[in-house]
Order: sequence, then C-alpha cells, then structure tokens
Amino acid sequence: MPPVQCTIVELCVFKRTKRGPLFLMLKRSPTEKLYPGMWQIVTGKIRRTEKALHAALRELREETGLPAKRFWVAPIVGSFFDPLGDAVQMCPLFAAEIAPSAEPVLSKEHQQYVWATFKKAQELLVWPGHLDAVRIVRNYIVAEREAASLTEIKPVVVERNMT
Repeated sequence: MPPVQCTIVELCVFKRTKRGPLFLMLKRSPTEKLYPGMWQIVTGKIRRTEKALHAALRELREETGLPAKRFWVAPIVGSFFDPLGDAVQMCPLFAAEIAPSAEPVLSKEHQQYVWATFKKAQELLVWPGHLDAVRIVRNYIVAEREAASLTEIKPVVVERNMT
C-alpha cells in the first residue's frame, strides 16, 4: 500500500489592484526535468527538518524574491499520487498577498511570469489542484471571508522563527 507523505507545499501569490485581484502564474523553464514549460503556482519541497509554513515562505523568496505583505494557511490541502515515489502526496496550501507594485525576480526554475485574472489563471494552469488553489484563495482569502481572518499568519513572526 502506498504511504501518505507531506513533502511539498503550494503557495498562491496574489496582489490587489484597481482591476481586481491578480494571481502570479509561473512558467517552468524548458530545461527543467519535471514539467518543462508548464504554468503553475509557487510550489516546492519541504526540507527534512523544516516546517511546511517555513518551506512556503522560503519558496516564495527563492522562486520570486517577493516579500509577503500578508500570509495565510489556506482552508484546503491538495493531494495527488506520485507514481515515481509510489506515494500519495498531501500538499498544504498557503496564500501570500504582495504589494501592488511588486514584481518577481524569477529563479532559474522559471522562464516567465504573468499576473493573471482569475479567468486567465484558469486557462493557464494545468493541474486541477492548482486550479482549486486559486479558486479557494479567491473565494475565501481575497474575498476576506471569515476563513481569511481565522487563518492569517503574520509573516514577520514566522520569518523570525525560521532562523
């Protein structure tokens, strides 16, 4: 029987603009072994001694260079089957709001980015889990429903505890 693992985090990055919320979509570099050229949200591995929350903030910095203005644990956990590892992966989802004028500086893992409307994000994203992630973040976090106030985490406090 395949084990259940939690070694990956997912992070939906957004900013609020006069036109409405825009979501950060990243296009994987053509040189990446896994899913070259695919559009995605921020994702990454949790290091052996690292907490998922810290991994999400680290991946935000590593993949985009962006600081979080506000940060949440989203009210959903994604999942998928990893056939190479023969494991079911459970992926905590986080959300990060960044300043409206901020622009990412991409790591070598990605070749391009776009700030997408919800509709455009739904057109670009490949994985159902990423589609669900953007929908959940839009409907609960961006919309500032009660789930947003219950799950917000202050990034300064989190980052201080990372060292």
